[in-house]
Amino acid sequence: MMMKMFDQRHWFVREVHNWRVGASVAWYLILLPLTTLCYLVLVNFSIYSPLSWISDCLSFIFSTSALLLLFLVGCCSFWVAIYNASVFSVTPVIHKTRFSVILDMTRPSRLLHVTLSALAGGFTMWCLAPALGGRLSGLVVRCLHDEELTCLSEHHLMLVLFGIYLGVIHSVTHFLFSENVLRFPVIKQLKFFLVKSYILPSVSQALRTSFRHLLYFYLGYFIFGCLPREWLQSNLHLDYSISQLESMYGICDVGLFWSLWLSGAFVFHLWHFALFLMSIFTTEVYEFPMEAALINQEESSLDRILSTPAPYVRHHAFQDLNDLAEYSKRRRGWLYSLSQPGGHPQRWTRVSAQCMDLLDSLTNRLLAYHDELTNGKAHQTGGFPGQSQSGCSDGSISRGTLTNTLNLGFNQSLHDSQPAYSPAVSPPKYTRDGRDESVFTPSHTSDQSFDGGQLRRRPIQSSNSSTLQASQPPVVYRPLIDISRFKHFRFVRYLLEPLPDARSRELFMDCQLQIWAAQSLSAFVVSSIHEDTYGVVQQTLPKILVSMLSLDSALDRHIKLLSSHKDSNPKPHLLALKSSDILAKLRVNLQGSLKTSLHGIIATFGQHLNNLMLPLEYRKQLSQLMEYKE
Repeated sequence: MMMKMFDQRHWFVREVHNWRVGASVAWYLILLPLTTLCYLVLVNFSIYSPLSWISDCLSFIFSTSALLLLFLVGCCSFWVAIYNASVFSVTPVIHKTRFSVILDMTRPSRLLHVTLSALAGGFTMWCLAPALGGRLSGLVVRCLHDEELTCLSEHHLMLVLFGIYLGVIHSVTHFLFSENVLRFPVIKQLKFFLVKSYILPSVSQALRTSFRHLLYFYLGYFIFGCLPREWLQSNLHLDYSISQLESMYGICDVGLFWSLWLSGAFVFHLWHFALFLMSIFTTEVYEFPMEAALINQEESSLDRILSTPAPYVRHHAFQDLNDLAEYSKRRRGWLYSLSQPGGHPQRWTRVSAQCMDLLDSLTNRLLAYHDELTNGKAHQTGGFPGQSQSGCSDGSISRGTLTNTLNLGFNQSLHDSQPAYSPAVSPPKYTRDGRDESVFTPSHTSDQSFDGGQLRRRPIQSSNSSTLQASQPPVVYRPLIDISRFKHFRFVRYLLEPLPDARSRELFMDCQLQIWAAQSLSAFVVSSIHEDTYGVVQQTLPKILVSMLSLDSALDRHIKLLSSHKDSNPKPHLLALKSSDILAKLRVNLQGSLKTSLHGIIATFGQHLNNLMLPLEYRKQLSQLMEYKE
């Protein structure tokens, strides 16, 4: 099972994350009055009487109504920001079918988020109504034909309903297009310049989004607007009068359209600006301690926190490792040092093992996926088609696949009579909870390893456990509802049809960890030529090169297969396009980072790399890189 995204029991969430969220909300509330002031000035703009416009704005700004408006909008925005912070994630949800999209959006937590967002949108519009004045200020007004009677203000009703509609749209798009996924910055910048460069594009995007959805809302209100209007009139016992918004001439009110448009843009900008501030604060580099002061705090040190099961904390750990490898000479020296007693490079061993585990796990999955494509045996999940949210960051995936192929390659390098290296990988197995249980575990493969270019053999694990498992009957899990019986319906087939490139997007949904791991290993190797006194990094240089070269060749093959697969599916789905934009950038960044990392090592060591004991295929690949043919 995947660990909860923000487990309050984890020390990092309590001592770092919560304080960062609080700081982002505090700055958001500090900037709220200025944003509200700009909105009030624009929404009450009048080209016919500019003097009265300025005087009315000044009188309202310095009144108690403005303070009450700021207080209510601030409380609502504070609640929305805190609630959205609890649904942040570092990995997007990859939907394999359209039916999985429906199941995901109808989960109780998703429905609760939609409901609360709709209430927040309607409440914010209700708070803004007094500032708009006129027919929008209240729900009940004096009737035009008889001032002693009270009638329903349909303009105010339309304003509140538009806020509810915007809340629903915000909640649906927030999860459907992975807007809740934290994106760690590639280039470090000061928060001031990040906010400064974000404000104008955010306002422009909010205006365009509000305008587009306002047109849809106008169409829906013109058709179904009579339902809430008649329900309120009957329950509030209001006098019925002919509505001014039942005709096309009445609904095309320029003043009403201007107020709704700017109010919707104001709400959109407030919510997205709060999410942006939280993203800036929560993705800032955190410097983990290199060595714990107390024994019970050893798990907080950097070399141990890299293996934590919490994905959010693990991303921060590898982000700090990448920052350490490139910019901190003092902390690199601690990593190169030997542990006492014994004089073993335990810190470097733990760090390098975690980085290579990430690279090897992604290589194993890519090889398995390529084998499925070439053999025409695409993996199909039974029962309800679901989504996957745990991927290549799981360090529990065995390195046996790559280790076995590497051992084959080393044997071929030592014995020229052996045939060329050819990886043979079969599709991975999946447990009931969706975890990848590769058949290439140490109990299934030849348990050999190499260290410093020398082939060594580890003790082969006992086969008692495998014998016991073989003697037990397999457990078959059957779905509660067999959907295959309804596949003859065209609509059901449409819902169950796999989305294009779902498996490919699932492989790269959190490959930011692999990018940091490759960059960190390359930076450590490059700096070790001058800083590594004991040679602890260069002892693992063959392993590092083989891990990088294996992933690089697997990525090249994957891109070729993906391009040929796209030619046969020229019309990808909208959901696939929206979610694959980020993943496509990560895949390109991963490939570029691997090439840059390998060329950095080659530029540092040059022809000395030819003296390493590498398999034949990796020697050829390395020679091509040294000749700048790749």
